[in-house]
Amino acid sequence: MNIINNNCIKQIDNDSLKAFFSRNKIENKNIISSKKENKDNIIRYMAVLEIPSINLMQGIPYLGKDNTVDRNIQIIEPISLPDMVDGNFILASHSGSSPISYFKNLNKLKNNELVYVYYDNVKYTYIVNNQYLVDKGRVTIKRNHSKRTLTLITCDKKDNSKQLVVIAYLQNQEKY
Repeated sequence: MNIINNNCIKQIDNDSLKAFFSRNKIENKNIISSKKENKDNIIRYMAVLEIPSINLMQGIPYLGKDNTVDRNIQIIEPISLPDMVDGNFILASHSGSSPISYFKNLNKLKNNELVYVYYDNVKYTYIVNNQYLVDKGRVTIKRNHSKRTLTLITCDKKDNSKQLVVIAYLQNQEKY
């Protein structure tokens, strides 16, 4: 039964990624939620996260019922989207072994590796700058506030009482 469920999750993810990239423009920029009905079993992503070095390409849903680590990569509030000057786009996901553990290999990410976020027809290229562990709970983000930042957060694989925080700074942006 788990194999069937895992395959269904993968198929929905794949179909949702195809739908995201096939749209010319995001039709609904309301980040509060995706109000369109999900008739095709597709999650309407507002963005896509790609980390080639750890073989990750995963959609990021609009805020609402799908914006939770128990279903997807979660956007952490307060929201600062990739196009916001000096903003910090913060994402969290599980690091375990389940099919929704999208950050299971985040600990393998190294400084100077590239991370991409596709949002509103722009490909944002970030370069990993720093990684550190913090106690679970309220995370203090150590970053340069004068740079657009992508912060990725997950549980540490070695110590379940810690969280891994990855900081990446915007290097480039281009239309896709």
